[in-house]
Amino acid sequence: MTQPNLIVQQSADGTYDRFAANLIMQTLLKRYADKDSNTPVLATFPTGKTPQAIYQELAMQSQKYADIWDNLHFIQLDEFACIRHDNPKSYAQEIAKSLLDLCNQNKELRFYFNTMNTDPNAECKRIEQWLSDNGPLDLAVVGLGLNGHIGFNEPGSHPTAFTQHVAFDHITRQNLAELFGTIDDVPTHGFTLGLQTILDTNQIILLVKGGHKADMLKACLEQEPHIDRPASLLTKHPNLTIIADNDAASRL
Repeated sequence: MTQPNLIVQQSADGTYDRFAANLIMQTLLKRYADKDSNTPVLATFPTGKTPQAIYQELAMQSQKYADIWDNLHFIQLDEFACIRHDNPKSYAQEIAKSLLDLCNQNKELRFYFNTMNTDPNAECKRIEQWLSDNGPLDLAVVGLGLNGHIGFNEPGSHPTAFTQHVAFDHITRQNLAELFGTIDDVPTHGFTLGLQTILDTNQIILLVKGGHKADMLKACLEQEPHIDRPASLLTKHPNLTIIADNDAASRL
């Protein structure tokens, strides 16, 4: 099995976050250089704890790259179903406050899931049509879930889906209990860009941080790709870079 580009960095001194931020900016700059000026650059970014310090690094660099952020098109990676965008627990609020607003990314160039759509299949088709008109993605920055999920592509998700309305795995709901207060308050479903959309991306950066992710990273890299570990399917991608810290890479 072909191994992806794995880069291990120290996390304690901030090296990991600076390296990841620099790689993200280098990738965006290269995509702008490679594309026609009339063709937009499209990216997606994750929420959660892992990228927060990376986003702070990007924000500190953002004035230097103001033109990049002002013209960057953003599409949401995932979101809870039936939660409005103005809900402080929504991923739309989180990604705006932690990254997009800090970097002065153009608000007119943000595309979100309509989570209040009463027809989830119609919403998935709306996203897919937008991607057909504006995609594929130039850059997908994603994180590794404890259960191997990517976005909200849970174990067993359809590997060729472009967009999905998914039921959350119990592990995912447990991990979200802190955000919502109790597991009973965690939504049961969400929307996500599908694995096929991510695999169609020009460049994928997978962020993995912490010893609690070590077993899953090892399984994704050393076992055959399997839908029970959705992240393992990314190892087929020719332009996948995995950035792991020492703790996450400790089992390799």
